[in-house]
Amino acid sequence: MKETEEKENKQALEHLAEARRHHKKEIEIQTEMKYMFKSLRMGPVLARSVGKREADIHVTDYNCVVETKATGKANPDGRGSGNETQKAQLCSYVEGLRENLRGELDLEGIADKPWVGILTDGQSGWIWKWKKRGLEELGNLRWNPGHTDVDVLGNIRKALGNAPAGKRWVDPDEIYEIFRGDEHGFQCLYRRRLTEDPNQEIKTKFALWLDRLRGSGMAPEHELYQHDLFVKHCFLVAVAKAVIAALTPETNDDDPEAVLGEGFTSWLVESDEGVEKSTDLFRKAKEYNWRFRFADVLKNLYEQCIDKKDRKIYGEYYTPDWIAEQMAEEILDNEWIESAAKAALRSLDGDGEALNGIGVLDPACGSGTFLYHSARRISGALALRTIPPGRRAMAVARLVHGIDIHPVAVEMAKATLLRALPPPSRKWTELLCAA
Repeated sequence: MKETEEKENKQALEHLAEARRHHKKEIEIQTEMKYMFKSLRMGPVLARSVGKREADIHVTDYNCVVETKATGKANPDGRGSGNETQKAQLCSYVEGLRENLRGELDLEGIADKPWVGILTDGQSGWIWKWKKRGLEELGNLRWNPGHTDVDVLGNIRKALGNAPAGKRWVDPDEIYEIFRGDEHGFQCLYRRRLTEDPNQEIKTKFALWLDRLRGSGMAPEHELYQHDLFVKHCFLVAVAKAVIAALTPETNDDDPEAVLGEGFTSWLVESDEGVEKSTDLFRKAKEYNWRFRFADVLKNLYEQCIDKKDRKIYGEYYTPDWIAEQMAEEILDNEWIESAAKAALRSLDGDGEALNGIGVLDPACGSGTFLYHSARRISGALALRTIPPGRRAMAVARLVHGIDIHPVAVEMAKATLLRALPPPSRKWTELLCAA
C-alpha cells in the first residue's frame, strides 16, 4: 500500500512540475492538472458543461472545480471578455455544478457538502472552499512561484481532505478495471466446475445460453471461444444485476443467490465459492455512485470486456452518448414531453387509454444508451417536477421502451434505464414492467 501511494505521489508531482513550467498554454496546464488528479486516484476528472460554458476540471469524488489559465494569466480580480472576474467565473461554475447535481438523484446530499475551487496558471494558485454559510478563501493554502512542488501538492491535498465527498463516481474509461478480477475469478470457477461436476449440470446452463445467442444470430462457431464468451456474458449480466441492486437498496434485491439463481447465470451461485465471488462483486458495485455519471457507462464495460474484432464480426456497435443525447433533445421536443408526461400520469391513475400511441421505443436498444438519455429528458418535464420521486420514476418508465434480441444487452439496458430514474418506490422488476 505504501509503495502504491509513493508511486502515485511521484506521478502527481511530475505532472504538477510540468504544469508549473514557464510559458505554458492554458490547455497544457489544464492537461497536466487533470493527470495530476488522476494520478492521485481522486475519481474521474472531467471537463463539465455548466449552462453554455464549460468548467475546465471537475474532480468528481472530492467536489473540486479547477479553472486554469495560461502562465502568468491567473488573477482572481482579472476580467475576461464578459467583464466577469476570474474568481466570479469559478464561483459560477461551482454553483452551476451544485445545482446540476442537486435533486432526487443526489441520495447522499453531495451537492450541499463543502466544495473546493482552485484558480491556477501553474505558477500561482488560489484556493477557496464553499460551505453552507458561503465562500471562504483558504489564503494559507494559496501558492506562488516561490513554493516548491511538494508544498503546492500538499496544499491541494489539504484543501480537498482525505475522504471523498460520497461514494466514488464511475469512470467509464476504467470501469472494466473495477471488475476485472471478478471476471477472472468466474473464468477459473467455470473451468473447475467443468472438470469437477459429475452431472455436468453446468453444461445445461451453457446450452441454454448458446441457444439464446444463436437465436440472436451472434453465436461464435469455435467451441473454445464459446466457453470463454459464455463466462464473459455471465459476468456482464452479474455486473448489470449488481448495479441494479446498488441502485435500489430499498427493495432488498441484493442477494446474489436470488438475483442470479435463474437462467444461464445460475451456475455462478450453485457452489459456496461461486456465492462468495458473486457476493464480493455485488459488494463492490455498492461502493460506487451509479447515478451521477450522466452517460451509459455499461456500454464501456462491454466494449472493454469483449474484444473489438469479435464485436465487429457480429455488428455490435454502440452509439456515442453525445449523439444519443442530441437525438433525444431534437426528437423529444418540449411540447411532446409535457403532453407525454401528463398522459403517463393519467395512465398511473387508471386511464387505460391515456398512452395509446405515446412513448419512446428503441427496437435495437443494446445497452440502453438512447433509453437513458430519453428518460433523463422526460424526467425533467414541468409536469413531473412536483411529483414524488417514486411516482415520477413510474411515469417515465411507462414512456420509455427498448427491445433487443441479445440476452446480455437486455439486462444491461435495464440497469442503464434505472440509472436515469429517481429511486423507485416499488421493486425494480415491477418498475421496468410497468408498461
